[in-house]
Amino acid sequence: RSYRIDPERGFILNGKEYPLRGVSRHQDRWEIGNALLPEHHREDMDLICEVGATTIRLAHYQNDQYFYDLCDE
Repeated sequence: RSYRIDPERGFILNGKEYPLRGVSRHQDRWEIGNALLPEHHREDMDLICEVGATTIRLAHYQNDQYFYDLCDE
């Protein structure tokens, strides 16, 4: 693997350009804290995709495995 950052072309992995548009996500909700159900994770992922994000920063702690699985889809 090879990667580089080009000021004109952005992030390049193995010779292919990838646009990096990111969001940060905390695994919590108002009134329920971090006890999210699978549908909450899916809703978050749907919103992340809707805004066109290609990268996600998962903040501060291990997240639910289900969310990692959603990232792999």
